[in-house]
Amino acid sequence: GVLRKAAGATLITREATLAWTNDVEAAGAWSDGRVAVRSQGRWGYADRQGAWVVPPRFEAAGRWSATVAPVREKGRWGLVGVDGEFRVKPVFEEAGAFWNGCLPVRREGRWGLIDARGTTVLPCDYDGMEWGCSAGGEPLRYGACPWQ
Repeated sequence: GVLRKAAGATLITREATLAWTNDVEAAGAWSDGRVAVRSQGRWGYADRQGAWVVPPRFEAAGRWSATVAPVREKGRWGLVGVDGEFRVKPVFEEAGAFWNGCLPVRREGRWGLIDARGTTVLPCDYDGMEWGCSAGGEPLRYGACPWQ
């Protein structure tokens, strides 16, 4: 799990022992056995034992979807594998959250969907979209959604 406090966060194991002895600046939500963690201003991924799976080197990091996760480098989003290497080069202006195997991405100001291999599922031709839902069941909206 993640213990959060005003000054940051730390990881805790299933046995309720601290996985790390020092705090980190922030941590995301767990997905596929990994959590995005910010340390010294950069994001990486840790496993449930507190070991770095992908050392912190990214500007931002999203949740895993099986074998890939969205990360931002030099202002652009791409997908990395468990080894931290890019599977999809960072070419997107924004990226959302995976849902049903697809990731909403924005390119040249327009939204579309890609899969975990980076294959276009829906071209980036749209001003906005609803894709997925929050933990509370609300639709996730990306871009201009006049029906909000």
